[in-house]
Amino acid sequence: MRAIEILSELVTRAETTDHLIKRLNYAADLCDQMGDVPLLVRDFRTGLKKETVLAKVINRTEKEGARSPGYVKGGVGKEGQTAILEKLGIENPVFTKMDLPDSTFAFHGDPHIFIPPPDSSVYWSPKIEDLGGQRLAGEKRELGKTTVVGWMAKEADKWAATYQNEMPTEFTRNEVIWDCEFYYLLNIQEFLHRFSGKANKMSLTAGSVGSKKIDPSVWAERVRSYSDVANFLRKYGVSYVQWYKDNVEGKSPGERQSAMANKPQKPTWIVKSETGQSSLVSANDEQEAIYQALNSRGATGQYGMFPNGRESIVSVEKK
Repeated sequence: MRAIEILSELVTRAETTDHLIKRLNYAADLCDQMGDVPLLVRDFRTGLKKETVLAKVINRTEKEGARSPGYVKGGVGKEGQTAILEKLGIENPVFTKMDLPDSTFAFHGDPHIFIPPPDSSVYWSPKIEDLGGQRLAGEKRELGKTTVVGWMAKEADKWAATYQNEMPTEFTRNEVIWDCEFYYLLNIQEFLHRFSGKANKMSLTAGSVGSKKIDPSVWAERVRSYSDVANFLRKYGVSYVQWYKDNVEGKSPGERQSAMANKPQKPTWIVKSETGQSSLVSANDEQEAIYQALNSRGATGQYGMFPNGRESIVSVEKK
């Protein structure tokens, strides 16, 4: 198992295709358990290869060999953060957010979908946006200026009492803190690009150097909850890795080329518009067919067939 230590966390990736298939299936099971809960994101530099789609992260205490206790993970307010986490009884904190990214680049690392293990505890406060930064909800600060470092430590009981031991019932910009000994991180760029179908792959467009822009419609229409992630991982991720193992892995260059050339083709769909026009697209399912049709340009380079988007579509049939 390949592992990299980052502060108090040990990051690992699957070493074989069998291990990756097992890990993808387990991640899908965990996502099913989360159900229709909105997605949570953790920006993180795993230190692993860029193409690593799914990493397992193990929280470790100083006694277990980490270089720092689990709850000391940065932020200007270490003293206040530590005091409040101790009041809450959180031993292995992981800080996540509900803000979904519009880019595959983030200041603190690549955006990942956070996948918690069973029986994890979750906390959030309607009053505190960033515990490590000691920032209150809705508070605006000038760039480069902060409040007194760790100021919440003086009233740790008061601020700890604002935390609720449950998921927020609606969107919030305040961080959501989990207490878990390990968790999984699903790399958003790799997930959309290789492991969730062509429609989601098309949501990635050229961005700044080394990054991609993410079409917000992917979060609004197709990947809205953990249940959606589970479905995509099983339908596209596991099947893709299994096909690669059976047809490409360990083969000669000629056999690999032949396997890629003879890869099963997607079925063709007929998407009809309200004007009577038809668009032929290759897609795995009806949802992908609609997305392909809506994003296909006519000879003039315009999206003329569907001027009103989805409302212009009257039928979708497999050819």
